[in-house]
Amino acid sequence: LGNPEPGDIIGFTVAVNDDDGLGQVERQIMWVGSTHVEASYGNLILAGKTYVAPKVAAPTVDGAIGPDEYPSAETIDLNGNTGSYATNVGDDMWEEGDHSVSAWITHDDEAVYVAVDVVDDQIFTDSAEAGSEDGNTWEDDSIEVFFDPDDSNDNGAGPGNYEGQYVITANGAWRDNEANNPTFAEDGDWFGATTRTDAGYQIEYKVKKTALFDPEDGVVMGFSIALNDDDGADRKLQLNWSGMPHSEYTYGFLELAEAAAGPSNIAISLAGNEITITWEGAGMLKQSSTVEGPYTAVDGATSPYTTASDQAEAYYLVE
Repeated sequence: LGNPEPGDIIGFTVAVNDDDGLGQVERQIMWVGSTHVEASYGNLILAGKTYVAPKVAAPTVDGAIGPDEYPSAETIDLNGNTGSYATNVGDDMWEEGDHSVSAWITHDDEAVYVAVDVVDDQIFTDSAEAGSEDGNTWEDDSIEVFFDPDDSNDNGAGPGNYEGQYVITANGAWRDNEANNPTFAEDGDWFGATTRTDAGYQIEYKVKKTALFDPEDGVVMGFSIALNDDDGADRKLQLNWSGMPHSEYTYGFLELAEAAAGPSNIAISLAGNEITITWEGAGMLKQSSTVEGPYTAVDGATSPYTTASDQAEAYYLVE
């Protein structure tokens, strides 16, 4: 079949031949079109990939992905073997290791969070100025995140004149024109930050649910991620997680999972000069210097959590 990718469209039909024993087919019924006339066939869309985003505490959106900021989120591995190239942009044959993406997605009551770690040996951001809005971000090293929150499956903005495309470059320029220019700010409709790494760069997104038609827990929406790779001239490639940009009917699916069951079997034990706190299920460990609080999250704390018993007086809770 030519190795179609998820989201691709194939001409397709089904025919039923009816022979009543007279030595020939008395009737042929077709789903759509005419036999051997490919131009008359229907369209078979290969459904996109699916990702389930856990509902957990919000990460710190500073462009640096912490090891415990996206707990229980599965890793999206995007490379030349797992993604699909937009062949109208550039070549689709590259050496392994030239570029790749690891991504994680979570959500809470307020927003959807997307963390992207990009491996790229050459970083170019010579088209959209750092901190600028709605420049030619696609011509620089950048990440594009696509939402189809109403699962309209439009081609582009569609009749509703909405397209949930959010772009951030490796130098912090952003583009949201195709999302009808929502407010970009830490407390705005959406926000993102980026940092450089030894292997490339990282980007963290926060898109408020109010900008995505207020989805409830359990909702499934169209979604995709695209990597733009610029090695100094024109953009040399675009690699997509599922489907093709701006073609919502080819996107994968993002499910906003309901919150996991709360913590249980919370226990504290003392061994030598160490105190260990354990719990089962989802839960965030918080600490306070007084029993009344306020309590603040313990960064990176997972069960079992161990601390020295000779520290200052402290109170803990898991919620």
